[in-house]
Amino acid sequence: MDVKAIIIITSPYVVQNRFIPGEEWERAWGFDGKCSFAWRSKPGTVACCNKIDKISIEFPIIIWVNSNKINRNPSRLLQNLQKQLNSIKSKLSCPMNEIRIAYHGITKDYVPESLRSVAKPYSLAKDNKSQFEKILKEEGNRCSFNPSASFDDIFSCFFLNLPKIFSILKHNIMTSFLDLDIDWQGINEISMKDIKKAEQYLGEVVQKTDDYYCQKLVNLWFHLTGGINLRNNDTQPSLNKDQLPYKKSILDLIHELPDEIRKDVEKGWRSLLEHVGLKIQDSNSSYNINNIIRYDDSDIIAYLEKLDGMIQSKSKRQLKRFRGELEIIGNGETKIIYFNFHEWYLKLGDLLERLKSFLE
Repeated sequence: MDVKAIIIITSPYVVQNRFIPGEEWERAWGFDGKCSFAWRSKPGTVACCNKIDKISIEFPIIIWVNSNKINRNPSRLLQNLQKQLNSIKSKLSCPMNEIRIAYHGITKDYVPESLRSVAKPYSLAKDNKSQFEKILKEEGNRCSFNPSASFDDIFSCFFLNLPKIFSILKHNIMTSFLDLDIDWQGINEISMKDIKKAEQYLGEVVQKTDDYYCQKLVNLWFHLTGGINLRNNDTQPSLNKDQLPYKKSILDLIHELPDEIRKDVEKGWRSLLEHVGLKIQDSNSSYNINNIIRYDDSDIIAYLEKLDGMIQSKSKRQLKRFRGELEIIGNGETKIIYFNFHEWYLKLGDLLERLKSFLE
């Protein structure tokens, strides 16, 4: 690893709604509340002090900054914190690419402009506990950070590679639907030349377990939101958070973004949910899993339900159904729509890729 120094700026605010509630410096890390800095060069003893020149530099090093102590004069927090960080940077005397900064409870504006490219926010929200599990210690009913954890473990918890995790999630999603996309294109192509061969192909394709296709969709919903209550009829996710990379869904990754970036993500997030048959009930809570529900009039849900119907009944195994001819009944009328699964699949990839760009 090229990184030699990690600077962790703890939150200046006392917040109870965290997985370690209260004041972060003392409650979560167990540091002396009278001190402004803590540092550790090797797993073991952490030293605390009030002056940067007391910090003994030996790489790799982790330095904690108590912004709550610096916050004694809130109107000067930005100026004071930037001054302290510049002093730490000078004392480290190493190239920028060897330094990383993690900050909590403040915005990137509090980080000196020269250091912003290596700075990243972190969150102690209750649903974010899994990100830090390998550097947490449990003592009775008390949970806290383990400042003696290895440098690499602390680095990996605070500096998750969000684009890499997103890429794994996207790969899992697209791979799950790949067999259907191949079959859909194959049957369309063959049916234009030889109906009997196409019907034979269809008969082979639908030799699946019940709810095979709707199960793919529900698992997709789980990759997006981590929500175990999102289902299609009785179909529930066949996965759990342990099977997701770093136990993260795409919604968990969005929660990692600063508020100002999250606002830009909202339109793409809504479009993605609608594309896969979900919608947001409360427009003020786009990223709350409890406000994401199934969209009953979704074409993708109707299409996959038709495919599962073919698995269960030979009489429903019609080429036109597989190719996407859907009968939609509403207001006492029946209308025919044509659903192109291949186009839906390609658009799914595009929507995921657009969302990924906000994490980079």
